[in-house]
Amino acid sequence: MPPTKPFAKEAQRQEFSRRLRDELQRSGREASPSALAREVNLYLRPAERVHPSSCRKWLNAEAIPTQEKLLLLAQLQQVSAAWLRFGQVSALQEAVPPPLSLTAEELALLEGWRQLRAGHRRAVRLMMSQLLKSGA
Repeated sequence: MPPTKPFAKEAQRQEFSRRLRDELQRSGREASPSALAREVNLYLRPAERVHPSSCRKWLNAEAIPTQEKLLLLAQLQQVSAAWLRFGQVSALQEAVPPPLSLTAEELALLEGWRQLRAGHRRAVRLMMSQLLKSGA
């Protein structure tokens, strides 16, 4: 193997990390491992959730996420996965979905919602329906 091989991988991690941090900043999100893990985990099944230590590695150029998580990160940042991973823009780029602009309060509500049992979720939906009907 050529001696530059490890440096090439390190450079790829550095560039990925820089693009991720830049996009988080551009979108007004906090570039902290805990905040990133919290947001990413809203869209993952419990068995697939990421730990803040994984996000720390992504942000500090120690690792690159799996393809599944890379696709999710790209969607959250409204960029193509190819650009986020490699810095390349493909002519056949997939359409970027509309923004997922949730406030901190909305994120907290969603997190709380996911912790409720089914019966409590039904009660909350019923209460919301009643409030909306009454014009509150």
